[in-house]
Amino acid sequence: MIRVRRGAVAAPPSLAKAGLEERDRAIAHYGKPENKETTFPFKAYKGADVVAALNDLFHHKCAYCESSYKATSPVDVEHFRPKGAVVIRGTGGEKDKRDKPGYYWLAATWDNLLASCPDCNRARTHVFADLDEDETPGVRGKENKFPLLDEKRRVRTPPASGEGSEVRQRLLLDPCRDRPEAHLEFLPDGLIWARKTGSAHSRKGLESIRGYGLTRKELKEARRAHLLLLAQKMRGMLFHIDVLENDPGNAASLLEFRTQRDELRAQTAADQPYAGLTRQFVRAFEASIKDRTARAFVAELLEKVTDKP
Repeated sequence: MIRVRRGAVAAPPSLAKAGLEERDRAIAHYGKPENKETTFPFKAYKGADVVAALNDLFHHKCAYCESSYKATSPVDVEHFRPKGAVVIRGTGGEKDKRDKPGYYWLAATWDNLLASCPDCNRARTHVFADLDEDETPGVRGKENKFPLLDEKRRVRTPPASGEGSEVRQRLLLDPCRDRPEAHLEFLPDGLIWARKTGSAHSRKGLESIRGYGLTRKELKEARRAHLLLLAQKMRGMLFHIDVLENDPGNAASLLEFRTQRDELRAQTAADQPYAGLTRQFVRAFEASIKDRTARAFVAELLEKVTDKP
C-alpha cells in the first residue's frame, strides 16, 4: 500500500448529479425506522466514469495490496466506509454482529471510493502466512469491516460535514489519507507486518493487514518473487559500485551505474506493482551504497528472499 493523492484525478461528473440524487433518496429511505434492515438499490457508484477515474487514480492496482488487476478481473469499486451494513465488534466475549445500514449517505461520495481487488474487498477463504502462526486457511477480507477505537463514537446518521465524531477513531489505513509506510513494513520473504514504533506495533498496521487479508500466501509469494527480481538487479550493480569505490572517475562504470540505478528507481513509481515494497528495499539499498556495505546488503537480501520453507 502506498499514499495516493486523491486530487490527482478529478471527481467523476456523474457523482455530482446522479450521486447526489441517490444520496438524497437513500437518506429519505433510511430516515424511516421501518427501513433499517432493508437493502437500498445503490447504483451511482457503478458509473462508467467512476470506474475509469478509479482505474486512473490507482493505476489499475488494488489500493490495498497493490496487485495489478488490469489483465485478470474487473475492479471492485470499494467503499472505505461500507454502505449497506457495518460490522460491530463484540465486547465481553460477544460475537461480532453485522448491523444495517452502513454509511449509506457516502455510497456515491468520491472520497469514500477506492479501487480494490476481490481478494482484499470480499470475505474469502485463503491460506494465510502470519508471523505468529503457521500457514492456516481462514476467511478474511474487508467486506463490511470498519473498526473504530471507540464504538460509541461511530456515526450512524449523516453528519453535518466531514467524519463527525469519528475523527481519529478509524483503525483501517486509507491510502488517500494516511502514509502507509509509517504503519507497514515488508520482510524479505514477502510477508508484510505492522511497523514497530517504540515498544508497540502500529495498531492501524495490524488492523489493516488482517482486515484486508494482506498475508495471503499467494500474495506473499508474489511479493517475494518481485523482490527477488529487485535483488538480482541490485546484484548486477555491484560490479560498478566496486569499480567506482576504487576509481570514482571511471566514466564507463559511472554511466552504467546511473543507468541501472535509474531503472531500479523507476520501479518505485506509483504505477508499478508493489511500489510500497520496492520503495522500502530500494531506499535501504541506496543507503548501503553510501555506507559502503552494498555487497553485504545484497548478499543477505538474496539469502533471505530465496530461503523458501
